[in-house]
Amino acid sequence: MIRIVSLLFIISVILLFTAINNKAHAGFTVGSSISYFKNNDTVYNYVDKPVNNFNYGYYHHYGNFHLSLFTNRFVNWHEEKRVERNGVFFTNKTKINYEALQVGYRIKRFVPSVFIANAHIKKRLYYQGSYAGKTKNSLITYGFGSSYIITRNFLGSINVVMPNQEMKYGLSLSINYLF
Repeated sequence: MIRIVSLLFIISVILLFTAINNKAHAGFTVGSSISYFKNNDTVYNYVDKPVNNFNYGYYHHYGNFHLSLFTNRFVNWHEEKRVERNGVFFTNKTKINYEALQVGYRIKRFVPSVFIANAHIKKRLYYQGSYAGKTKNSLITYGFGSSYIITRNFLGSINVVMPNQEMKYGLSLSINYLF
């Protein structure tokens, strides 16, 4: 049910952006990022490491206002981390899918922004290669960031994810190509 709602949300926002005044510039974007998240788990100790990610979406700007809707759904893969509990090591395979809406205001080549994201987190735990359990969680998270317009079609960004029930903080560096 959550996937259907998420898909309808994406479609409705794209239609909304398309319906706005045709003087605005709009298009599609693809990008890649490297993210670091500090987990907020009281049961397991994670060996945290950066995560590579691919995202795509839709952007729209009118004047100095920038709106973008993006996701990593359909092109995301599992991330593996070592976790430890009472001296016993496990393998945790986590898949995080998200849809995000980001709003910013352009000041010369910089675009400071805020975002809100709908995240779906699936974790599977393995002990010595055998399945040991799973958890699923959905949450709304938010944050802020800044982008730098490198060229007309390239954009570099840094985003900070605010603390939530799954993590203490998150940091992401990305580069996007705008069509």
